[in-house]
Amino acid sequence: MIKEAVGGNANTSAYCLVYLSDQIIQDEIRSKVHAMEIQDPRIIEIERKHYLDILPMDLAGEVEADNIIFHEEIEEYKFNSYLKSIIDTYKTRYDRITQAVETKDKKSVPTYLNSFGCYLKNVKSLEEILKWYIVDTVLQDSPKKVKLLELKNSPRLIKLLEDRLSSLAKPYGFKHLILSNSEEELLTSNLKDYIKEHLIVIYCQSYIISMLEERWRDACYAAWMALEVEILLI
Repeated sequence: MIKEAVGGNANTSAYCLVYLSDQIIQDEIRSKVHAMEIQDPRIIEIERKHYLDILPMDLAGEVEADNIIFHEEIEEYKFNSYLKSIIDTYKTRYDRITQAVETKDKKSVPTYLNSFGCYLKNVKSLEEILKWYIVDTVLQDSPKKVKLLELKNSPRLIKLLEDRLSSLAKPYGFKHLILSNSEEELLTSNLKDYIKEHLIVIYCQSYIISMLEERWRDACYAAWMALEVEILLI
């Protein structure tokens, strides 16, 4: 209690220890810099070092290490808060791709033209890469908005996601979230093949249909996207 921190008694002390986040310190520094109309960003780092110089070197190191762990725990908490949504969306997308591939008939348009996911689903040896790709797209659409490859730098988050995915029943479960170099190359080469062989076909089909139905805006968009693909392949 602050009212008891007056010193002089056996169980009280006049000393108080207050923890401030690095963000609060930097906000305070920026407000001072703005008030003084100092535009040099180097002054912020100088002021920050001043705060660290007040502490002994060993204690400053402990505080810095604790701050890193604390921020990792915050990221883990945020990630965990929408992890259920990520898993549910992953399962839904996997089901849609599987259904699209399994319900095709001889008269229908080849399902591998529908999406890159369907393209991967048509090759049994790429099943694990398909699951990896779906999780990657879900993460990019989530509040985290991060690519799965970037999570390699966040071992706590990758472990959290691996645990949830490995606990899923078939056919959803898998543990392989870190791709090997050869698997990354395989994913990249398949994506290039898909774009080269199929994506431009989709836009050309869309262009023809839009022209026949006199949907001029859609036709212009399809033509523009087909041109973008051609430029990408050059």
